[in-house]
Order: sequence, then structure tokens, then C-alpha cells
Amino acid sequence: MLPLDLVAEHPQNYLPDQILPIQNTRGINQAYLRPLPSGPLLLPGESANDWILLIQNEFRGAFPALEDAETWRLNYTRRFATNQGEWRISLPLIHRGGGFFDPFINWWHQTIVAHSAPEREATPYGKFRYTLVDGTRISSGTGIGDLTFAYSFRIPGQPQLSIKLPTGNPSYLFGSGGLDLGLSAQHTWQLIPKFDFTAHASLVYQSPSSLWDQTKTWAPNYTLALSYNQVKSQNWILQYTAESAPTRNLDPYLDQTNGIVTLAFSHATKNGTWTYWLSEDGDIGHFNINQNVNVGADFAIGIRFSQKNECSWVKPGASNRFLACRLLFVVGFRCAIASISSVAAISAISTISAIVVRTTARATVHCFADNERQQGHFARTFDCV
Repeated sequence: MLPLDLVAEHPQNYLPDQILPIQNTRGINQAYLRPLPSGPLLLPGESANDWILLIQNEFRGAFPALEDAETWRLNYTRRFATNQGEWRISLPLIHRGGGFFDPFINWWHQTIVAHSAPEREATPYGKFRYTLVDGTRISSGTGIGDLTFAYSFRIPGQPQLSIKLPTGNPSYLFGSGGLDLGLSAQHTWQLIPKFDFTAHASLVYQSPSSLWDQTKTWAPNYTLALSYNQVKSQNWILQYTAESAPTRNLDPYLDQTNGIVTLAFSHATKNGTWTYWLSEDGDIGHFNINQNVNVGADFAIGIRFSQKNECSWVKPGASNRFLACRLLFVVGFRCAIASISSVAAISAISTISAIVVRTTARATVHCFADNERQQGHFARTFDCV
């Protein structure tokens, strides 16, 4: 039970991110569970809504797998904390098709990173072609992905247990069609003033896909992030994400560790934390980093907004606090589902993204005090997103 003076009515202790909660940007990788890095756990009694919009464009045509697609991925995560740890539930809305970033990426390769990609440059813009190594053809479309639950323990290393449920349709690569389990941990060290280094590692059990063959049983992954605290409310982040290839491809290039590098800027405001980033898979010709940063989307950009919520009450018992946070979790999840089901196709992405900027739903939570000296209830209105 927390002292009353430790429960802020309007939590504004926002800090910039030190590590990004992202995985490799290759489409087949994202069909499987990948426990994501995170910052410090929320304080007991706190909850938060996290929104991530990721746009990624990938092209691979000279290998057994043909991967030419653009993916828009809007991921909603609901977090709430107890004295023992932190619960999370995540659900993505995904659109996969030909996209419209192809002309920009060709310009990016030729002008910014000095990388030659003749096959991509010779391919007509806006095409969707996705065939896996075993010959399985993936369709374009829009829908929800796999639902993920996770629990982080409030002990050194923040060990986390994760489970992915097969709610996404594997025919569109919205999921693998199987149930995955993961164990992960992370730690942050301060190297010198203003510089922090965070390491995150995970091991995932991947059950066989219901659609394609060659799924690996075990997938080890790790993420390394160096953050520079420019000022108290701003961080620059350089991050390397490395994942085991989720399937056996019978090709040395695709079977090697799939790595991407990301540059991000995170800014904490009084209303929440905003983070923006750019990811590359090694197409940076002059730096010749393709040996370790190699397989992912050719180009990916992302934006994340995180905002805390907190239920306020007068000297509640531990059971009341648990029930209130549980209700916050249910309401937040229902808001996400309602938002997803209220629109169709790609228009859903722009509609739900607007929620990140402007709150559209409000709810009321009634917190009851079971103290014998105080009867009645106390109501407080909070933002659902």
C-alpha cells in the first residue's frame, strides 16, 4: 500500500525514452512474437497508453523469398503496474500493400546513403509481391494482428514473460497462426554523465505456423541502445536490433542474424513522451555496415506517444487499488477495440492515429473506500487514451 502523498493526481513525471520498443522491420519477423524492450517500469498504481505508428517498406527479390511490400502498422499497448510488476497487452492494426514510398526510397538510396539497388530501381513502383521460401503467397489487406500479453517482474533485470495469441490472419502475414512464448530481460548502465547504455535479450519459443513451413522452434534476439541525454527532457538514441531469422530459408543471407540500425529522438512534455525514429537495414554504402546490419525493411519511420493515467482515491485498500487499475485496463482495451472496429481498411489507421494527438473518449471510475471510518464513493474522470 502506497502512502497517499506518493499518489499524484496528475502524473507529469515524464522522461524521454532510453530504448525503443521495436523489433526487426521485416514482415515475416513481425508475424512471430518478439518481446520488446522498455524503459523503467511504471510506479505501482500507474497505468499508461502507448501508441506506435510504424511505416516500413521492404524489398528482396534475388533470394528464395520474394518480399516487395509496404506495411503500415499501428500498435496500441495498455500498461498498468502493481507492487510486484507491470502488465501489458498489445494489439496491432496492420495494412500491407504496395504503398507509395518506393520513389522516395530510390531517392534516399541514391542521394542520402549512396547505395545502389538496381533490382529495386528497375521494379515498377507500388507493387505488392510477397512469397515465402516454401512457396506460400501472402495477400495484401488490412486487419488486426496477433494479441500479446506480457508481465514484467519488479526485480533487477526486469525479467518478462510474454505470450502471443494467434488472432491475426497468417494469409496476410498479420500473424503466424501459432501461439508463441517468450522470456526476456534488460538492464541499463550509465557510462558517463549524459550517456546511458541499455541491453535487452530474449528467447522465444515459436510454435509451427498454421500456413507455412520451416518455422524455427527457438529464436534468440537482442537489442543494444546508446542514449544521449541532451537535456533533461530530450534523448538521442542509437539502437541496434538483432533477431534470429524466424524460419529456415536455406539461404546464407536470409538465415543469418537479421539486423537493423535505428536513430531516434525522444522528447518528454507535460502531457506525455513523443519519440520519432528512422530505421535502416544496412543500405548505407559509404559505411559498409552490411555485414551486421543487413536484413530488414529498406526504410522505416516510426512515431510513438506514451501517456500515463492514474486513478485517485482517498486512503484506499490494496484490493480497491487493484480493482481500479483492472477497470482502467479493461476500459482502455475496449477503447482500442472500438476504435479499430469503427472504421474500415486503411482509413482506420489515420482515424485511430488522431487519437494520439487528441483524446476522444472519456470514462468515469468510481473508487470505493472500504475503510470503516469512511463510507461512500469518490468519482474521478480520466482520459482513456
